[in-house]
Parts: sequence; structure tokens; C-alpha cells
Amino acid sequence: MAEATPPLFGQQGAGKKESGGIFKHKPEMAAAPSSDITSQIANLNRRLRLIEERYDGLRKKIQLIEQNMLKQSKTLSQETRATSSDLIEMRRSIEDLRGKARLMVKELMDCAKADELKVLQKYIDFLEPLQYVTRTEADKLIREIVQEKIDEMIEQQEQQK
Repeated sequence: MAEATPPLFGQQGAGKKESGGIFKHKPEMAAAPSSDITSQIANLNRRLRLIEERYDGLRKKIQLIEQNMLKQSKTLSQETRATSSDLIEMRRSIEDLRGKARLMVKELMDCAKADELKVLQKYIDFLEPLQYVTRTEADKLIREIVQEKIDEMIEQQEQQK
């Protein structure tokens, strides 16, 4: 079921096949009726307009694709810059954390160890610092004792009189 295509400009009939290519000597066109030539020209015009419409459609599609590619390129460029700045910020944060971790390790090295704390605990238990008297308590006790002695002396003097 092959469709019959109308003969192209300069062809005699659809069924005939001529060999010899484009530059072959063709028979005289004077014998062809003018209505046949007119229909062929109209057919060619129709085909040409169709090809031009397709070309315009493809050109518009390509232009749209190019615009979309430019938008995507700008968006990707902005996202890349944002990601890059985020990465730089993360690296700074990581370096800060590393510095703080080093400082913590250094401070922990300066802290007393468990066995040193046990030794201190033994000294504290041995000396019992809670049994010591504070300065104010000692002053108070001395005043009380001195006052008692003074009171005793006064009593003795009164008794001797």
C-alpha cells in the first residue's frame, strides 16, 4: 500500500523513473500543460511553507532551550557559590572545634589524676580539718577564758579582803 506522491517539479509522471541524476538532459517542458505546472508550483509552495513553519518552530524551541540553559546555569552557579561558602564556614567551624578540643585535652592533662585525688583524700581524712577552730572561734574562746580568769581573780581579791 504505497501512497502515490505527486510528481515533483520537472518530472513527467509518478510511475516513471529516470536515471542520470540532477544534471541529466530533460525533455522539453513545452509539452506539459500549464495546469500541471501550476499545481506543482502550488504543491512546492505548500511544502516550502510547511518546512519554514517547522524551521520556525524548531528555532523557537532551540531559543527556549537556550534560555532555560542560561537560567539553569545561573542557578547552578549561585548554588555552587552558596555551597562553597557553606563549605568554607564548615571548615572554619571544624578548625574552631579542633582548637577547643586541644585546649580541653591540655586542661585535662593539667588536672589531678585519680590516684593523686586518693592521696589527697587520705591526707584530709588524717588531718580532719573539720575539727580545727576558726580564728573567730579562737578569739572568742580566748576572751572567754581571759574573762573567767579575771572574774576568778576579782573573786579571790574580794575574798581576801
